[in-house]
Amino acid sequence: MEKRKIGGRKIFYPLFIFLFFSCSAYKNFVYRQALIDTLNIRTKKMERENKKAIEELRADILLELSKINNRLEEMQNLLQETQEEIYKVRKRKIEEPVMRETIKEEKEYDETKAEEMYQLAYQDMIRGEYQLAIFSFENFLKKYPDSELSDNAQYWIGECYYALGDTEKAIIELEKVINNYPKGNKVPASLYKLGLIYQNKKNRKKAKEYLQKLIKEYPNTNEAKLAKEKLKEL
Repeated sequence: MEKRKIGGRKIFYPLFIFLFFSCSAYKNFVYRQALIDTLNIRTKKMERENKKAIEELRADILLELSKINNRLEEMQNLLQETQEEIYKVRKRKIEEPVMRETIKEEKEYDETKAEEMYQLAYQDMIRGEYQLAIFSFENFLKKYPDSELSDNAQYWIGECYYALGDTEKAIIELEKVINNYPKGNKVPASLYKLGLIYQNKKNRKKAKEYLQKLIKEYPNTNEAKLAKEKLKEL
């Protein structure tokens, strides 16, 4: 191994070179690690900032959506209130003359007004306002007893009482359809409904009576098909 004297000291070159490059490599390693750490810190900081920005943006969007939903709800409520007001005005215009009339007064048939009055009563029922619907259908029958819709009105009175849980009144009103409007198109539906009511009341005899009458007198109706299936349960 080559030796040289420098300043009175002996230097071993291979060892010197090794130490030099080892220190240099270590410095590079430390530099790279510092750089990586710096990048990691910056990346995490950016991630935090981006996450915060995204959360703020999401909060802003949710807030705007909430405002829009509130506004839509306000508009829907306003529209509903307006429709209800229009509905009430139309209803008063039609029903007020009926309230002033007595049964003895002559009842002139106006098809357009009759249909409009019937539809208003029907809307009451659809809205679940069964007592009001009964009142409206009964007024319709007083005003237009001979209308083509009279049997329908009578039938829906029975359905309204049934919806209110008053099955006895429902039976009475549905039987009126059969007795007062024997040629009306609601007789099959009334017979079928009466059969169901008596079935629910555990009166199998009366239930069979109405269902069999329906099948016999109205064999080609949808109600007759349903009645045949229902009889299998009795």
